[in-house]
Amino acid sequence: MPDRGQRKLTDDTAPVTDSDSWTLTGARWLQVTFEAARDSVLAALPCEVTRTVPCYARLFVVEAGGSPAGPVQLAALLAGGRYMLQPRNILARGVVDGERDAVAAAFGPAFGPGSVTLSRDGARVTAAIDGDVTVELPSLRAIDRTMLRWDPWIGVAGIEGEPRMFECALEPVIDRAFLTKSATLASSGERGSVWQQFRCLNMVSACYAEGTLVFGKRQACAPAAE
Repeated sequence: MPDRGQRKLTDDTAPVTDSDSWTLTGARWLQVTFEAARDSVLAALPCEVTRTVPCYARLFVVEAGGSPAGPVQLAALLAGGRYMLQPRNILARGVVDGERDAVAAAFGPAFGPGSVTLSRDGARVTAAIDGDVTVELPSLRAIDRTMLRWDPWIGVAGIEGEPRMFECALEPVIDRAFLTKSATLASSGERGSVWQQFRCLNMVSACYAEGTLVFGKRQACAPAAE
């Protein structure tokens, strides 16, 4: 039998109050996929979600000149899993460098305030989060934009007065797309922090894209099982 998530949904979970789609214009984003510790991944997955083999996580960082909340930089730490047999990214932690309240209203209470930077210098892209996490994508190689795939996100928030999972599709319009085989992810957060719990055990893949990024409407999933 597959391992199911161990995350408890609590009644005091803050609600999602903005379910409309979000369009981020003038956007640049990276995603790294890496193997992570089994216990950390299971702790981030609700019971309806099963883990993958091997366990993996993703770090998603985006900078956009325009959004419903104005210019914004976001970072999302996502645990890989399967929901209804389909691959999904489950939001474990989010950081907002911008209008945090608007982002949290749209994507749930996992998002808190912090510092996020993303920069590109030719074929090299770097990102930093709260001074605790650094990412480097050196030697970018241009690829056909159709080669990249973006699994939907699952978050947890209060919906109709109950703690529920919700799903959000990523629908990018990509102008330029890149891959690299030599990405690095380093975590220097305090012992026991989510960044340390999700430290990179082995890099799997890394990509970078530029264009317009659309987060689809947040759709409530079925009520959580006991």
